[in-house]
Amino acid sequence: MSSVSVRLYKLNIVFPPFRPLMIITQKTTMLSFQVHDGMCKKREDLTADQRLHAVDSKPSLIEYLSYNLNFLSILVGPCSHYKDYIDFIEGRHVQRRLSGSNTGQNGYDKVPEPSPMAAVTRKLLICGVCMVLFLTLTKAFPITYNVDSHFVNEAPFLTRLAYAFFSIQAARPKFYFAWTLADAINNAAGYGFKGVDEAGQVSWDLISNISIWEIETATSFKKFIDNWNIQTGVWLKTVCYDRAPRYPTALTFILSALWHGVYPGYYFTFITAIPITLAARAVSTIITAVPITLAARAVSTIITAVPITLAARAVSTIITAVPITLAARAVSTIITAIPITLAARAVSTIITAIPITLAARAVRKNVRQYFLSSYPLKLVYDVVTWAATQLCICYTVMPFLLLAVGPTMQYYRSMYFHIHIISILTVIVLSQSHKPRGSSSNGTKPGPYDPHPQAQPQLQPSNNNVKRK
Repeated sequence: MSSVSVRLYKLNIVFPPFRPLMIITQKTTMLSFQVHDGMCKKREDLTADQRLHAVDSKPSLIEYLSYNLNFLSILVGPCSHYKDYIDFIEGRHVQRRLSGSNTGQNGYDKVPEPSPMAAVTRKLLICGVCMVLFLTLTKAFPITYNVDSHFVNEAPFLTRLAYAFFSIQAARPKFYFAWTLADAINNAAGYGFKGVDEAGQVSWDLISNISIWEIETATSFKKFIDNWNIQTGVWLKTVCYDRAPRYPTALTFILSALWHGVYPGYYFTFITAIPITLAARAVSTIITAVPITLAARAVSTIITAVPITLAARAVSTIITAVPITLAARAVSTIITAIPITLAARAVSTIITAIPITLAARAVRKNVRQYFLSSYPLKLVYDVVTWAATQLCICYTVMPFLLLAVGPTMQYYRSMYFHIHIISILTVIVLSQSHKPRGSSSNGTKPGPYDPHPQAQPQLQPSNNNVKRK
């Protein structure tokens, strides 16, 4: 065992001893809120999702310990809803989703259960591929090279941007491996059956933590987040986002950082995500309020105003002069003090220096339909928004892998803080100056942790046309 541990350590495969505590934290807090919803709140005060998962009676000690400490998910999760787990333990998990029945144990009068063999085999093959990719690509593209002094000083900006993209891509397979293996283990035990789609295809992705294809082909910031660490997103939405009286997005990202641990890189990543998300909403709002032609002319006029070098140097000087907390206040003070016209010019000049990262994210909902008239136009749109999304993600998650403050600040300085500048200025300029009139709200909170079932095939609890392996 010791020799195996040494080899794993040399390969940078280290299992954090605190990981089980992170999973138990998720399960304990989510169960607490769901018990509170079921026993202490009126049903009419709950959302549809909260009513679905509310627990109406206090779990027994053995049920509580089984849910928190079961061997299927104790190491890397995923966290699942308590009612789904109890259905699995009591033998009605699959039957309830196949026939809609709410009573009884497995018996001869039940519909034969579909086998998870095909799903488990497929996920284990994916694990093998991800392991090979991780062991080969990680050595070829080490994350730490992004902050290598010689590389930062000698390589041009576009080269450093490209290397950041490939190094982040090389770091993902280890996450794919862990989460896919955990999903396969649960499926092999018979847990994770989601239902049957209209074509009769069985899905075992109820508690899947990741959708690799959706991540690698994501054309928006939200789509990437919705398919990354899915069950943690569900937990954050359940315990924080849906319950926060104010600032749900900011509080959700802060809670995510606290849950991940004490490394400063976590806080850089999730706090950076806050202005990016708010900026995307602000741009989306202004695009909805203003005709596309006028917006295009305004952006074109602004882009020619100020050179990017002056803006980048000014922000870099301010941020490196004082601790990060004071720097944030200083930047905020300076930005709010200058006239709105100068802020708009600063935003536009920074946009000229980078691929249209946030522009692709911001206009997706309102502009995408204009590119659907022909296949070539749609292909161009998808390629551009994919590249912009991936580069934006690389910038955001780099501190998550660098962890320490020094390397993180060195990387951000080498990138001229371009995402920070764009997102903060966009929020200030657009959200305050261009508010749509007469807009209506449906009472829901849009957010990065709001699952989007529309992206998944609708699964029905029906026993018709089930393809069994």
